[in-house]
Amino acid sequence: MVASSRPASPSVIELTYGSEVDWYRNLAAAGGCDVVYRGVEHQVDRIEPCSTADGLAAFGCPRSLVLRLLRRHEFRRLHIAETTATT
Repeated sequence: MVASSRPASPSVIELTYGSEVDWYRNLAAAGGCDVVYRGVEHQVDRIEPCSTADGLAAFGCPRSLVLRLLRRHEFRRLHIAETTATT
């Protein structure tokens, strides 16, 4: 499981264990992935850097407060392809 903002374009993920974990390295090497949110599949077609301030803001309150207290600072933007949402 990964902490993510709602799947809009772009969606933001928080890298709890940093960018050197296998799942993230595989995602970055592939250039995208599929995200399932509430039973709907969304295709990610690009991954971009995200500043800590923008990453925290994407989660909104109170999640951003919890992330700040946990000193989370690694975020990435996931661009959701426009016409790939399926059920």
